[in-house]
Amino acid sequence: MQQHITIVEYNPEWPGIFKYESEKIRKILGDNCVGIYHIGSTSVPGLAAKPIIDIMPVVKSLDNVDKKAEEFREIGYEYMGEFGIQGRRYLRKGGRNRTHQIHIFAENDSYNINRHLAFREYLRANSGVRHAYAELKKNLANEFPDDIDSYCKGKDSFVKTTEEKAIRCYMQYGPDPNSIYPNKDIKNVCFIKPTITRPNISVGDYTYFSDEKDASCFESHVTHHYEFLGDKLIIGKFCAIASGVEFIMNGANHRMCSVTTYPFNIMGNGWEKAVPKIQDLPFKGDTVVGNDVWIGQNVTIMPGIKIGDGAIVAANSVVTKNVAPYTIVGGNPAKHIRSRFDEKLIQFLLELRWWNWPPKKIFENLDILCSGDLSKIKQIPIDYNFD
Repeated sequence: MQQHITIVEYNPEWPGIFKYESEKIRKILGDNCVGIYHIGSTSVPGLAAKPIIDIMPVVKSLDNVDKKAEEFREIGYEYMGEFGIQGRRYLRKGGRNRTHQIHIFAENDSYNINRHLAFREYLRANSGVRHAYAELKKNLANEFPDDIDSYCKGKDSFVKTTEEKAIRCYMQYGPDPNSIYPNKDIKNVCFIKPTITRPNISVGDYTYFSDEKDASCFESHVTHHYEFLGDKLIIGKFCAIASGVEFIMNGANHRMCSVTTYPFNIMGNGWEKAVPKIQDLPFKGDTVVGNDVWIGQNVTIMPGIKIGDGAIVAANSVVTKNVAPYTIVGGNPAKHIRSRFDEKLIQFLLELRWWNWPPKKIFENLDILCSGDLSKIKQIPIDYNFD
């Protein structure tokens, strides 16, 4: 689609336009939405830009986004799919005179999310770079007023160079979630996400595994996990998982509706004729661990267990039942010991969802997050729109 390129001076109404549109987007995405960010040039005060609001929703599932294509069309968007960037869902509004663009990424796509946020924050913090970028765009718009491809190619080099610098600066707000060892001097603690090779395991940013022998071998602690069964292990962000923890998946279950539970079929030599039907095997579904969960040493988690955000599982426990958010459980089988906080604070934390904040916001609030004075956390407003 041909697009006329116009660069205008910064409009202080752009943040309000973003917020208005983001609320409509949030209603469509519902609980699948983790957060919505204002990105691109209109998110940078003082930067001349094309008057197009770029919006970046972060979601739990891109598959669920695809199911909402018609609802987006009803509010004026063209649903373009990935549109050249793997793992993205791109939507645009306004036709030739474009007004909005949506770039949707899954919450575990930290590379794409962070590069957009890093570029934004770098331009906000560096007036010289901001001015140079504005002048470059104005010159390109004058040279290629109706050629969006040439316009974009003309600023590619500047954007890539600036983005690289921005990401280096952005990482000052904490370790790189895509590095295996967050602290190069401590090899018994590693971020799990960059070590994962199995398609049916999903782990959020900054969740770590501790093991004196080999902290990078987390997958070996997920047993009886077979792709043909389809069950998944899903772990959120900022979880602390101690050594000796074992996740037992649905493949460990034997058929219990027959006279014997013995698995004749795996022994071969003619016994494979007794292969059980999938529907005859006990299936407990996915195993799901929330965010900011602490799992103590030598814990065993049985198939299909759901552990809520902020929970603590005591060492040597065997978890056979779901664990509510912000509760402490322990024992064999694990039983409720106590809630960590009162119900009012728990509900506030579940709505706050600090683990979804941008790295800069987490860095700026570390003192509050790590404070024993729980009243301080309530001073932070709940806001899912990170403009």
